[in-house]
Amino acid sequence: MFVKMMSYLNSENILYKHQYGFRAKHSTLHPIIQLLSKCAESHNSYPRKYTLAILCDLSKAFDVIDKDILLQKLEHYGFRGIAKKWLKSYLTNRTQYVEFESKNSPMCKIEYGVPQGSILGPLLYLLYVNDIANASSGLVLSFADDTSLIVNDSNLNTLFEKANIEMNNLYSWFCANKLSLNAKKTKYLVIHSQYHKADFTNLDITIDNSTLTRVGNGENEESTKFLGVWLDENLTWKNHINHVGNKISRAIYMISQVKRILPIESLRTLYFAMIHPHISYNIMTWADVTNLDKAKLNKLQKRAIEL
Repeated sequence: MFVKMMSYLNSENILYKHQYGFRAKHSTLHPIIQLLSKCAESHNSYPRKYTLAILCDLSKAFDVIDKDILLQKLEHYGFRGIAKKWLKSYLTNRTQYVEFESKNSPMCKIEYGVPQGSILGPLLYLLYVNDIANASSGLVLSFADDTSLIVNDSNLNTLFEKANIEMNNLYSWFCANKLSLNAKKTKYLVIHSQYHKADFTNLDITIDNSTLTRVGNGENEESTKFLGVWLDENLTWKNHINHVGNKISRAIYMISQVKRILPIESLRTLYFAMIHPHISYNIMTWADVTNLDKAKLNKLQKRAIEL
């Protein structure tokens, strides 16, 4: 069923092009590159623009999917007749219980969500959120339930007005689809050149009477994690380099403790399991760093190889 559904969805080009999760030949690299491309476009425009990225935090997205809404959307995308009946049967009349120390809770009916750990679960989630781009005129980037809204403008006041409108439109879409946005964990940053000064006095983004946290210079958080890479408002990558360096340093210490008792093949395996992934992860997005930062990672890489 998964193969048939994917074949149909791909042939009809139904899936949202900026949804990169659970799709063949897609990875976290793609939304990061899309964000960086948007930043470059803003930086190279005249007048120069700011790029505001809101990183949304959804609570238990897979577990709160409304099955009636999902079935309506499946029908809209062409899954009708016997196919829809099969999918309805697959989704409904599921039960669960908890076992602890040989004691079982009462059997409960599962009212919401898609089957976790299943082959179809992730695909059904993608179809459930497939129309998210219709909620906003900004750029919506998604990797499964990691959702980001990107807007840009040359004027800061206009930028925040636009961000508030688009974010509240997106919030209305979340509410209509019974998805829960955690405003306390939703953050935003305004990306700009360090020579392109910005004054954020009296500028906020508010959702349902909650003010979102800004990440940037002078704030409690100067960088934030976006799909495995650390972003700051000037895209210096210093925090990402420090994070990668700390990971490698800890791995080097652990490997050094066992290097005298393990053969070279095992040490090589440990290197590729504990060090190499941190260096290579989406390196094409952040490799253009200062010579000082490059030297820091090169030094750690050399230490690791010399083990």
